[in-house]
Parts: sequence; C-alpha cells; structure tokens
Amino acid sequence: MKTVTPSNKCPNCNYIIDRASSIDSERKPTKGDLSVCFNCGTFLIFNRDLTVSMLSHDKFTKLDLSTKQAMLKAKLGILEVHQDENQN
Repeated sequence: MKTVTPSNKCPNCNYIIDRASSIDSERKPTKGDLSVCFNCGTFLIFNRDLTVSMLSHDKFTKLDLSTKQAMLKAKLGILEVHQDENQN
C-alpha cells in the first residue's frame, strides 16, 4: 500500500519524498515510524505531519537487532539498484 505524504526532501540528498510504502501491506506511517530514502538509503523517521527527518545515530543504536537488520537490508538493496542503474 502506498500512502501519499506531504512533499518534503530527504535531509541527505534532497530527493523529493511524497509517498510511503509499508512492509505491512495495509499500514500507514505515523509519527516515529522508520523509513529509508529510496534515492540514497539514508535512515529516516516520520514526524507528526508525515514529513521525515534523519534518524540520529543515537536512535539507530537503540533499535532492536531485527529492526537494524531490516533497515540495513533495505539500504543495501537501494544502493545495489542504483549501482546497477549506473552500470547500464
């Protein structure tokens, strides 16, 4: 399920973020939910208004292991897609 969010930019690469997808098919993002920029792989966190901010290193280190692994896997997948795009 894709959710339309207020248009804002990734704080790292300025990629326009205006939608969110969930690994839980019917779940919409809420304040405090985690995300990954689809352009650069930066770890993000949703604000109350569904814009995003960069997830701090301190908050990342406090996440449980399975959440860290899922986020790192997503980031790796994004970086691999962009690497393949650049090689073609």
